Amino acid sequence: MYCFQKIFIFFFVYFIASINLTFCLAQDVLPKQSQALTELEEITITGSPSKPDNSELSIPIVNVSQQNTSNLGNLLSGELGVSSTSFGNNASRPVLRGMSGSRVPILQNGMGAGDLSSLSDDHAVSSDPVFLQKIQILRGSEALRFGPGSTAGLITLENNRIADERTVSPYTEFQSQYNFQNQGYLAGVLTEGSVGQWSLHFDGVKKSSNDYVRPDGATQNYSSQQLSDFGFGATFHREQSYTGISYGEYRNNYGIPSVEGSFIDLLQKRLDMVHVINNPITGVSKLDLKYAYTNYQHTEFSADHIPQTYFTNLVNQVRLEAFHDEYANWLGSFGIQLRTGQLGAFDLTSVGNSAAVIPKTQSNSLAVFLVENTSVASLDFKTGFRFEKINQSPDSNMAYSDHPQFSNSTVYNSPIRTDVQENLLSASGSAFWNYSAGYKTGLTLQMIQRAPSVNELYSYGNHDSTATFDIGNSSLTKESAYQIEWAWKKTQGLWQAQINLYQNKTKNYIYGLYTNDSHLVSNYPVRQFTQANATLTGYESELLLKPQGPGFSARLFSDGLRGTFDDGSNLPLQPTIRVGGHIGFDQGVWSSKLNLIHGLGQTRLATFETYPTPSYNKLDFRVSRKLNWGTTDGNLYLMANNLLNDTIRYSTTVESIRINAPLAGRSFILGLSLFY
Repeated sequence: MYCFQKIFIFFFVYFIASINLTFCLAQDVLPKQSQALTELEEITITGSPSKPDNSELSIPIVNVSQQNTSNLGNLLSGELGVSSTSFGNNASRPVLRGMSGSRVPILQNGMGAGDLSSLSDDHAVSSDPVFLQKIQILRGSEALRFGPGSTAGLITLENNRIADERTVSPYTEFQSQYNFQNQGYLAGVLTEGSVGQWSLHFDGVKKSSNDYVRPDGATQNYSSQQLSDFGFGATFHREQSYTGISYGEYRNNYGIPSVEGSFIDLLQKRLDMVHVINNPITGVSKLDLKYAYTNYQHTEFSADHIPQTYFTNLVNQVRLEAFHDEYANWLGSFGIQLRTGQLGAFDLTSVGNSAAVIPKTQSNSLAVFLVENTSVASLDFKTGFRFEKINQSPDSNMAYSDHPQFSNSTVYNSPIRTDVQENLLSASGSAFWNYSAGYKTGLTLQMIQRAPSVNELYSYGNHDSTATFDIGNSSLTKESAYQIEWAWKKTQGLWQAQINLYQNKTKNYIYGLYTNDSHLVSNYPVRQFTQANATLTGYESELLLKPQGPGFSARLFSDGLRGTFDDGSNLPLQPTIRVGGHIGFDQGVWSSKLNLIHGLGQTRLATFETYPTPSYNKLDFRVSRKLNWGTTDGNLYLMANNLLNDTIRYSTTVESIRINAPLAGRSFILGLSLFY
């Protein structure tokens, strides 16, 4: 650990020194500001690490407010291969190709989010989507730039708090919504401008909602929310570089609609610093240095607002990436990434609030990566490698919360708190053949390794929000996933389409096994983390009608997968097969879209699951009108969600929530966006 600390301090000192040097140089530049701004040469960066292909799904968020932005899971759940968990309207997380949690890392501006949404699906993602600039789902070699993740990919969220280009003219955006079903409102403002060579940014969102109404007319208790998310940033631009700093604060107080009911009060503070130099030396087109500090905490309360468990996570991250010029027809990047974190969960009902549910655990990781791509005739090749060394050291001095008794008198010992070290090697390679204009097909091969997470190793105690008594296993070893994927795409013309077929074989797949026992005091079922070999086989298909101008557009899609263990039993919490599509129409100032997703019933359950998920039909509609008052543009829109008032339950959600809390019934949302 001492070695990690020395390396971390070195990079942090280098970061601060770079910034100090930048501002010293800036003193000579500022008096000549007006002249310099007119004489700058255009700088072209050619060291892009990759070209888009089937392994990368980029989702630019245009008029994001006109979509279901209650949470990230709802926003992305209509995308190909993306489903969602459902903990009311407040804490739903994306599920990629049947994988979730720590297998699907979520990043903010290329750095780990630092929250605990990967620990359990009832923990909200600590970034509201309203003012995001872009969302990307990265797979294959491109994903290895940022983390080992999983074969399913990782999710990057990008805002513009640190601007990579100088803001040319002031820009302000207002967003507002009202949900008639749960009396929920959204109000937000984003503003950007420049002062000399400085780009300045501020964004803030406030959300509030009451308990929603279910399709059966009943009010879903413990589904309300009070949220605020704000951030500001400042970036200093020079001819060949820029330096930026941003600060964000995310607060979310929301309900978990389990049978017992509970609440979570969440606060995250985040500091980011970026220093980018273009063409620093011969052969290197860009050097990108990033630092992020995250202070995360949340408290889980019982239905009568008595504190139960306190979670905390302190994370420092440093990342240095160099993009090189073309060499022997290869383009790419290489870099190093360091992370230190301290995570713990504590029982607030114990004497002195000093007992552990998850002991305070120090995690350190050091990773190096290389991503390269090239083209030979009509063939595109992409490769990526990542090596990561991880060490996790739990605090052995703090006792666990209790010595519980269980319904069948079974003895479940607490995990042995020993240090766990893993060396992770991940690699990806793809070859795509552009056999005709706008047509491509190819194969992707991946080997992705993942270390067990802190809760999978060391947890021991009640988790009220998921209504389980969790038992970790410090004997768990790393997962090794091997995937082959074939893809075909048509990317030009009025009609576009794609088909993806994949099979993933994972050695030592980690999952929570529900035993036949329960905790005698809470009556929560025992969930014990264990491992087994698993296979996931799936498909994705999509047909698009994409006119170049106004008129009708359409989409038809289907996706599904089957996950099994080697003994033939089913993986838990797997998404169902979906078929759906939309019809859209744009003409002049009016636009509209009718969207339908049909989910088949999920009857392929794990041995310990008891509730088959019924089929559902989710029909949504949106209509909007563009507005203009001089220099101010806007959109007035109406969204109708779940128009059929169908009872929708996602098979990706733990049964305690799935059974008790279907999605909201029919709802109408009126919104107004203004831009100037």
